[in-house]
Amino acid sequence: MEARILFAAATVAAVIAAPASHAATPPSASQADIVSVTGAEDNAAPATAQTSVARSSDDEGGGGAAPTGLGGLSAPNNPTNLFSTREGFNADGKPTPAFEAALWLYLPAVNATVGLGRPPGIDISVNRPRPTLADVVNSLSFAFDCDCTVRYGDFVGEVSFLYVATKQKTTFPPTPPLLPQAVLNSKVDVIYVSPGIGYRLLRTNNLSIDARAGFTYAALDTDAEFAAGRFAASRSFTPSFTQAWLGERIDYYPSPRWRIESTAAITAVGEAKNGWNAKFAVSYLINKWVDVTLGYMGSQLNHDVPPARDGSDRSASILLYGPMAALGVRF
Repeated sequence: MEARILFAAATVAAVIAAPASHAATPPSASQADIVSVTGAEDNAAPATAQTSVARSSDDEGGGGAAPTGLGGLSAPNNPTNLFSTREGFNADGKPTPAFEAALWLYLPAVNATVGLGRPPGIDISVNRPRPTLADVVNSLSFAFDCDCTVRYGDFVGEVSFLYVATKQKTTFPPTPPLLPQAVLNSKVDVIYVSPGIGYRLLRTNNLSIDARAGFTYAALDTDAEFAAGRFAASRSFTPSFTQAWLGERIDYYPSPRWRIESTAAITAVGEAKNGWNAKFAVSYLINKWVDVTLGYMGSQLNHDVPPARDGSDRSASILLYGPMAALGVRF
């Protein structure tokens, strides 16, 4: 009987204690921290994913999107702090003008033949090796080149101004020896003005490729003086003409302060005899505004004019090739 009473009492106590055991127990301090941190991470995950997606779309998108690596080295406005394939865009990816100008000292070898408007064989021919710096200072017979470019987004405008002054003195031994010695002084001055436009076809982290087109205005000042004793004669000719050209520009950036550039073009497009020009240069960026460049340039100008009815020749062929050095500014 007593055992039954004790069993009934234990059953009642278990029934009363059951609801209390199912009530929520307040978490400890460490448990609360874990729950809070976990919840924060769960909430932040979508934002992190969205940020990653946005950055990826910026890196891979077209237009002003900046590639990673060198492409991200841009300032809010141009010029960029370091060489970059993003020149022409601001930090927001919007097109903005970026200007560059370089003044080159050019020391070319010259091989030129220019018709004087006389029968074939009566012309100016200059074949002069590359001058030394002393030659440039003493005779002021030299060449220089000024290149200016502006980028706006993937578009580029450019203009090049090239001046070459060359002269040659040729002495002919007297025949027979009793006759006076003959001297021929030849001079050829050349001015090229070449404006053009282009578009960037490819832009990666370290590489930029442009297609270019334009025209060249060439003005020649030629003069020949022949003297033998009391006999002297001279002849001059100053032709000018315009030629179309098509070309490319390749810029490679091995590091943020170095740029390797290669340009090439076919000139006299649409004419019977084409010419060409090419330049290879390596630039080092001193600071945001100034760079120095060493390079090598060659060009062949051909102006082929059919002989006139009297057989006079007005064609021109000028070959230039030699080293160059430049100081450039960016703004």
